[in-house]
Amino acid sequence: PLDHPAAQPPRRPASHLCCVTLEVMHDPVMLGCGDTFERAAIEEWLSRDLTCPWCRAATDGTVTPNAALRKAIAEWG
Repeated sequence: PLDHPAAQPPRRPASHLCCVTLEVMHDPVMLGCGDTFERAAIEEWLSRDLTCPWCRAATDGTVTPNAALRKAIAEWG
C-alpha cells in the first residue's frame, strides 16, 4: 500500500531548500558565515539588510557560488 514507508518517495534534503523562499535552490550561493541561499532571494535580502537571515551574522554582501550543493541538487533530479 502507498502508506507503507518503503512506498514513499525519499524526502529531499533540507539543505536543498532556501530558508528564505522555502523552495529548492537553482543557483545556491554562500555568505561568509557559510549559510547558503538562492541567489535572487539573498540578493534581495541584502539590498535591505547586511546580515545573514539565518544566523544573523553581519556580512559585507559578498556571495560565493556553492558549486557542491548545486551539483548535489542537480543529481537529486
